[in-house]
Amino acid sequence: MKIKRYDIITTLLCLCAVLPPVFVYGELPQQVPLHFGMDGKPDSFAPKIFAVFVLPIVMAICQFVCCVCSNAREKEGTIPKEMNMVVRTIIPILCITVQTAITMYCLNRYTDIFLIINCIVGVMFIAIGNYLPKCRRNSIVGIKVPPTLRSDHVWEKTHRLAGFVMVIGGFSSLIVGFIGLPILTLVIFSIVVIVPVVYAFSIKDA
Repeated sequence: MKIKRYDIITTLLCLCAVLPPVFVYGELPQQVPLHFGMDGKPDSFAPKIFAVFVLPIVMAICQFVCCVCSNAREKEGTIPKEMNMVVRTIIPILCITVQTAITMYCLNRYTDIFLIINCIVGVMFIAIGNYLPKCRRNSIVGIKVPPTLRSDHVWEKTHRLAGFVMVIGGFSSLIVGFIGLPILTLVIFSIVVIVPVVYAFSIKDA
C-alpha cells in the first residue's frame, strides 16, 4: 500500500471542512440540510452535530481509501499520473465547498445551491473527461461495464467517447447553472452517464 504526502494533505483537507460550520455552530439550526433537490431546495436533513463533525470524518476516510486505490492503479500503469491527481483532488474540494455552501445556506447568506452544484459537477466533468481517454482497462476508474472490462478495444473506444461527452457535459452544466433550469441539468447528467454505456454495448469486439 503506497501512501504519498499528497494523500495525507488531501485527507486532512477533508477534515478541515468542519471549520466553516464550527465558527458559527451556535447560529446553525438543529436540523441541517444534507441533500438538495434539482430545484435547489433541501429535501433531507440531519442533526447539526452529525452534519458538522461526522460527515467530514466519513469523507476523509473515503478520500484515504480512494487515494490508496488510485495509487495502486497508477503504479500498475492503468491510470495516468494526471488522472490520479484529479481523482485524489475531487473529494476534498467537494467536501469543503459543500460544507461551506450549506453553512451559508443555513445562515441565509447564500441560497443559490443549484448554481454551486452545477459549477462543481461541471468542473469535475471537464477535469475527468480530459484524462479519462488516457486510462487503460482497470476496475477502479472508468466506465466499468461487462463489454469494457472484457476488451481493451471496447474500453478504449468507449472512453474516447466518454471523455468527449463529459467535457461537453461539463461546460453545459456550467451554463445551465447560471441559467437556472433544473430539467436541463437532469438531461445533461443522463446523457453523460447513459451515452457511453449504451455505446459500449453497441461496439463489436475487435
